[in-house]
Amino acid sequence: MKKLLGFSIFLVFVLIASLTAEAKVTLPAIFSDNMVLQQNTQVNVWGKAAPGEKVTVKASWLDKAVTAKAAANGKWTVKLKTPKAITNQSVTVSGENEITINNVLIGEVWLCTGQSNMEFPVARNPQVKWKTGMLNEAEEMKDADFPEIRLFHVEHQLAPDSEKEDCVGKWVVCNPENLKDFSAVGFVFGRKLYKELSTPVGLIQSTWGGTHAESWTSMKVMENNLLYADVLKQYSKERVSREKDKCKVPATLWNGMIAPIVGYTVKGNIWYQGESNSVRYEKYQEVFTNLINSWRKEWNQPDMPFYFVQIAPHYKQPAGIREAQLKTWLSGLENIGMAVVTDAADSTDIHPR
Repeated sequence: MKKLLGFSIFLVFVLIASLTAEAKVTLPAIFSDNMVLQQNTQVNVWGKAAPGEKVTVKASWLDKAVTAKAAANGKWTVKLKTPKAITNQSVTVSGENEITINNVLIGEVWLCTGQSNMEFPVARNPQVKWKTGMLNEAEEMKDADFPEIRLFHVEHQLAPDSEKEDCVGKWVVCNPENLKDFSAVGFVFGRKLYKELSTPVGLIQSTWGGTHAESWTSMKVMENNLLYADVLKQYSKERVSREKDKCKVPATLWNGMIAPIVGYTVKGNIWYQGESNSVRYEKYQEVFTNLINSWRKEWNQPDMPFYFVQIAPHYKQPAGIREAQLKTWLSGLENIGMAVVTDAADSTDIHPR
């Protein structure tokens, strides 16, 4: 009887501990120390708590805190008004517990997305053949210490079935060590912004080599559209058996690597992708346009700048993919830009350094 009573008490304590743990306010990975928030706008902050719990968010640059009530599913969100670029700020989120995010900057925040040419790192990685690093890596690393540039690298995450609520990653300060595996294109872009604007810069990298645009597109866009019928069939999760092809399951990277950060207010997106769609280049203009429009809609930023690199010439790449990108640029879409890199190409290396 004593053993039974003791076990019952133990279960009660476990249940109380479990309920207490569930009641705690939590934040997704994108909100961490060292983060950069977009300046001169209203930014979104969100997380989870116990259903009905009151959550208070206090930003160091604002006089008043803002509050929200967690919905039945535990989700809550608030908007914070941000000023012109400033440094050394904090955000405190309180509920059952308290979380303080330190060393926050306010400046310009950009997404850096696409396949391997955006994933191509600043430094050479001897264990991955194509990651040869920047052409003048040693010289570039001499100009790589920027406390007011911050980097967030979304780790690879497949999600073929549904959208994930969170990803793996953390904000870090830009320095030679943290830069090694970060996007070279993203870094050069961010450094140029910082030097020309004298403004803190946040770069969010979400990339996966060898992926087509359909991997990065929401299933809502594709499921009832004949444009995608062949891809949805060819790369359905039931048909894809090779591990290296699982990143091509439609929407899997949208679900795993974009959906968790949707709503994190940004200035715009830079995109370097297209090689893996060259086999279907005649469809790429429409596929790419749908991706751009859907991302803008999901972010609730209809004018989000979307700049992309026109694919560099390579002996295995048909010119049609570059033409499709050119047509996208000429189509009348607002706030898009195309970087032409024909003069920087290497016909024998699909990753021109």
